[in-house]
Amino acid sequence: MKKETLSLEHEKKLSELLKNIDVALSEFSFANLYLFRDKHDYKLINDNESLFLSGITYDGKTFVMPLSDLSDDDNTDYFDKLLKLSVDYDMIYPIPEKWINKFSADNFIVSYTDDDSDYLYEIDNLAFYPGRKLHGKRNLVSQFLRNYKVEILPLNSENKHLAAEILDKWQNEVGEDKKRTDFIPCAEALQNIKELNQTGQIFLIDGTPRGFVMGEKYGTKYCVIHFAKADSAIKGLYQYMFSIFAQSNKERECSFINLEQDLGKEGLRAMKKSYYPTSMLVKYRISMK
Repeated sequence: MKKETLSLEHEKKLSELLKNIDVALSEFSFANLYLFRDKHDYKLINDNESLFLSGITYDGKTFVMPLSDLSDDDNTDYFDKLLKLSVDYDMIYPIPEKWINKFSADNFIVSYTDDDSDYLYEIDNLAFYPGRKLHGKRNLVSQFLRNYKVEILPLNSENKHLAAEILDKWQNEVGEDKKRTDFIPCAEALQNIKELNQTGQIFLIDGTPRGFVMGEKYGTKYCVIHFAKADSAIKGLYQYMFSIFAQSNKERECSFINLEQDLGKEGLRAMKKSYYPTSMLVKYRISMK
């Protein structure tokens, strides 16, 4: 059995595996795994050509993560290997709802924590903010467009230095140590934007870069926003950025946008709930009885 630290060299192979699994959880995006590899101590496990990932959750639990579709009835050999591996870890994680029937209540303990759960939105709800519940977001976008002259640039290798400037300003405004924010993984995502297949937009106001949003398409119908940074003093900018990102990815046949988890941070939780998620994606924790 071979075990190695997750690296960019694994991108091609793992991205193809994750795409075929087609799970909405944000961990099933290679970029998410790679950018947070240090926080979770991710290691790739190769057991006779069967691949798994090991890691540590934010609350300190060790886990093994499957990298094959457990809903495939012909995948019994892989499932057996997963169970054997799991005895060396606290749990199997993250397990989506559609795989939960593989773990009977007679043999397994199934649990989850709300802090882990991803926020999933129908793409039209972020693209256009329809209906009464979202009219406040829609009004903020309208006010923003009335008050500011905005120019949108693609976020790519040529323009990523502008996003890096915005990120630096955002970090200075936050006033925390870089290790306590997502500054380091965001900067690394910008540095490797092409290798990690990241796309997005940069927003200039009166010619000055003031915000950017970055993410990707994964699976067959999901998009994820990994990072969004902007001048919080500009009312409506974040709402406008989410809308533009959603509209651009609707054209790429995405049906849902994942805003990832809130880590139990009340500010993040309130913000993500204010956009009225279509569903919360529970990440189940499985342990042996």
